[in-house]
Amino acid sequence: MEVSTIKELVNTDLNEKRIHNLRSNTKRTLENTKISKRKYFLKRIGYSIIGLIVIGAMLSPVLYTLLKNSSTDVSEPEISKPVTSPILTKTTRKVTVSTTTAPPFDQCTREYSVLTKDTGSFISSVMTADLNNDNKIDIIFIQESYIFVSILFNLGNNKFTDKKLYELQQFVLSLATGDINDDGYVDIIVGQSYSTIAILWNDGHGIFNDIWYSPSEHFITTIYSIAIADINNDEKYDIIVTGSSGIQLSIFYNKGNKIFRDVIIYPAGNQPMSVTVADLNDDNKLEIIIAYARTNTIGIHFDNGNGDFSKQITYSVGYGPIYVTAGNINNDTKLDIIVVNFFSNKINILLNNNGIFNNQTILSNMVNPVSVALTDYNNDGTNDIIVPNFHSNYVSVFFNDGYGTFSIPVNYTTYPSPRCASIADLNDDKKSDIIIGTEKYIGVIITECD
Repeated sequence: MEVSTIKELVNTDLNEKRIHNLRSNTKRTLENTKISKRKYFLKRIGYSIIGLIVIGAMLSPVLYTLLKNSSTDVSEPEISKPVTSPILTKTTRKVTVSTTTAPPFDQCTREYSVLTKDTGSFISSVMTADLNNDNKIDIIFIQESYIFVSILFNLGNNKFTDKKLYELQQFVLSLATGDINDDGYVDIIVGQSYSTIAILWNDGHGIFNDIWYSPSEHFITTIYSIAIADINNDEKYDIIVTGSSGIQLSIFYNKGNKIFRDVIIYPAGNQPMSVTVADLNDDNKLEIIIAYARTNTIGIHFDNGNGDFSKQITYSVGYGPIYVTAGNINNDTKLDIIVVNFFSNKINILLNNNGIFNNQTILSNMVNPVSVALTDYNNDGTNDIIVPNFHSNYVSVFFNDGYGTFSIPVNYTTYPSPRCASIADLNDDKKSDIIIGTEKYIGVIITECD
């Protein structure tokens, strides 16, 4: 999610407060122009006090952020000796992972390492996949206000190449991966500004010189979220997208041979910031779940049986929902919904009761969470929740007891401003590693167990 979009949400609330207070002060001044000098001065003093209170209220979000950041140690970790690979020599910074609450429920150690040099801009999204069929997991990421897709190829032994860049036509805003043309190779799908999708076709060797762009007339807004799924059960991956300032859900139906037709647009809620797809009611049809940042709700679009997703049911969640995903949280074989709320610093878990989501669990103790990743981080057979905290220098892990009850968060130190995370086994040791995009770096928390 763009930092500018987060600021827009904050500034909207602040501007409304300013307008309200200016009108109130003007009215008071007109009504009291004829009072005595003594009362006049008393009133002026009163207005000054009120003004200070208003200014304090307006600045409180900024002060809150500054206080949070100032209370967190974001100093540069100690630089270790350079790590040499067959392709390049680069410096890898390492810090020892610290827990600020309770130890994880296993005997593993975790170490954070930085994989890139200063990339120059916020990492807005990161994903992982084996792009060149060498049985090693590679890293794909995009950056705010950039027109490039970056790839770090895995060399093994915790070493990666320098980033390989692919230039697109517009700023890149969202990212997904999947075998779109059914050739056995993972392709890269990117949502751009000015309403277009780019698909980077994989030639089978991790080269993406063939790029397809969608016609721009299908959209009226920028594309902030993409999901990949076979939405109509024809064994082809379709592309589902939402726009940031619009009120629409769009589906690109895959016809095969790199052709997309029948782009269907449905009305959606206000500011649909994130989209995911899952079969929530075990009817072998996929539902589309969207987080609506303006209305503090999520919406579930149900397939009515013939591919029509116009039916929607909404649920209230926290303040500022900007990310949504689905996964089995309480081991009942049903997929639950996990929602990240940026402003209320909470995560809502909507537990699945045969396709109904009235029962919610709330996780707290975060600092502006931006996204979430699910994995069995301590190998106990249940999904744990990993959360990047934007105004901090750590990611939080909530360990699951297997029944949907979570520990207090265990915090792992990173570089400042972690925004996105992906889960993969980077070193082929059968353990989950956390790949993190921060302000200007890609880093990884490697898990090592005896």
